[in-house]
Amino acid sequence: MKQTDIQTELMRLFDEAGDAGRVVVWHDPDGEFAESVEGLDLPGVELMVERENELFTLKQALNEDLAGRRILLCRPRERRLEGDWLADVEVRSTPFSADYASIQLRELGAADTPEMRSELKARKRWLSKKTNVRKLLALRDSFAVPQELELAIMAVELGADAAEPVPVLVRYLIAARERGGLEALAPLEAAGVEESFRAAVRAWTGFEGDVTDATALSQHVLLSAFSCTAPAGVLAGLERCFSPGNADLCHEVFRTWLASDDRATLLDVCVEVEATCRLEDRLAEATLPKLLAMGVFPCVDAVILRRLFSAVCDPSSNEDVLAAVGVRRGFAWYEELSCYYEGVTQAARMRRFWREHPEGLAALHAERVWAAYAEEWYQMDSWYRAFHQAFAGAIRSGEYELDEDFRVARTAMENLYKGWYLRTLSERWARAAEAELASQGYVSGVPRQQDFFMSEVDGIALSKRRAWVIVSDALRYEVAVELADVLERETKGSTELASAQATLPSITKCGMPALLPHGSFSLERGQTGGKPALSVLVDGVEAATCAKRQEVIRHAYPAGVAVTYDSFVNGMGRAERKELVGEADVLVVDQI
Repeated sequence: MKQTDIQTELMRLFDEAGDAGRVVVWHDPDGEFAESVEGLDLPGVELMVERENELFTLKQALNEDLAGRRILLCRPRERRLEGDWLADVEVRSTPFSADYASIQLRELGAADTPEMRSELKARKRWLSKKTNVRKLLALRDSFAVPQELELAIMAVELGADAAEPVPVLVRYLIAARERGGLEALAPLEAAGVEESFRAAVRAWTGFEGDVTDATALSQHVLLSAFSCTAPAGVLAGLERCFSPGNADLCHEVFRTWLASDDRATLLDVCVEVEATCRLEDRLAEATLPKLLAMGVFPCVDAVILRRLFSAVCDPSSNEDVLAAVGVRRGFAWYEELSCYYEGVTQAARMRRFWREHPEGLAALHAERVWAAYAEEWYQMDSWYRAFHQAFAGAIRSGEYELDEDFRVARTAMENLYKGWYLRTLSERWARAAEAELASQGYVSGVPRQQDFFMSEVDGIALSKRRAWVIVSDALRYEVAVELADVLERETKGSTELASAQATLPSITKCGMPALLPHGSFSLERGQTGGKPALSVLVDGVEAATCAKRQEVIRHAYPAGVAVTYDSFVNGMGRAERKELVGEADVLVVDQI
């Protein structure tokens, strides 16, 4: 270290103390700087040198009131407090050395102890690379003991994001899975920390085997993590394969690995371990409450799902399926098995609806039947549709052969939906509405499709606002509820949902013209291609095409526009759409 650099470093140490004063102890065990110390240019600094047979005098001088003074004490020895007459001075002073090890200690923010100096000497080759030092300092800004430095070196070599046991072990397990244990250990061996790593793994996890056996090590870590929540007896006979005393750290390893980019690798390892240990068989006798508390292995979810599918199929079951699914939602592999959880959730809702209506759907007047469906009963249609969507995903997935349990549940839900719900609903509506339908073709007190334009569109258009009407043929009511919810959540506007009874017969050919502005609406027998056909007339005009419907609209609103969705969205550019809309007060977008 150059003399000018020494002066600069010493003045920096003194200046940090400001006016309070400071004692800096320069350790020079080899006497390298004994002659040059007298020639240092240190303004305002008193120089004291430890000499043989003068320790008492020196100690007496240093025990005086030193407030505001700057003292450089030069000692021809290493810093070791035991048996040192000046130990009290050392404790309250700032150490300094000018040798390479001292420079490195300061650079690393490491404690200046014989143990740390010995560690630096052992890692001299690795630390000589500046890139390694920069990586170390990015992980940790100080090192109190050699073990902390060794752990940081492990983290650098394995690419861990922190110099902590969990991320280091996770990166090693991933590397060992990808490249094999020997290759994963190679960089630690090259850095000289292989043995320290082996000892650390034993201390962290309790694993007594060879760390290069990635399969055995992964099994030990995962089973130890599982033992946190596994009831007594589930792991009977596997006691040598896990360590309850290290379960917490192993579980943190699992959670950290789960949150990494190598989640899929962890899943593969879990599946292999549970198969090797026949874990699903071991869980066969566990109660549902105990199963719900277990984590780590996806086969736990498989066992739970079998129980839940069985429960929704059994009308007499008292299992709270929805609560069970809610508990599992936060566990590791819920997302991977979400189609099964979604399916059993929808089935549980359907079964709950059935239990809540033990006498079937209430016998009400037609208007109340309509309102009951719009307010509550429609949910059975939503759940049924969502159940089948989940079933489609399960068939493609096929995990743990749970699709077979799903198929059994599907049969039960088909019987529930078609054999009970649709049959009962149809009977209730038919009985409540048959008299009015027979006498007048519609039910009084329920909004009508024919009144749509007058009740919904005219008010907007006449208030000088543009009315957009988007016609979606055969849109189911429960889908409309879902759409309204999405629009409410994802747009800045607000939505209102309403329903109306269709014009009979409830077919597209009648329904689309019924939505137009009109004074009269009639059905006539006509011909198409020489064959008898139904003609639907609006104010005496058949409006079977988009162009014809625009003519009808323009009788009421001369600037009105009717256009098909495909033409408007896919067939026109932005400028063409803007020109088409123009000053239109009513714009209808049809499917056909």
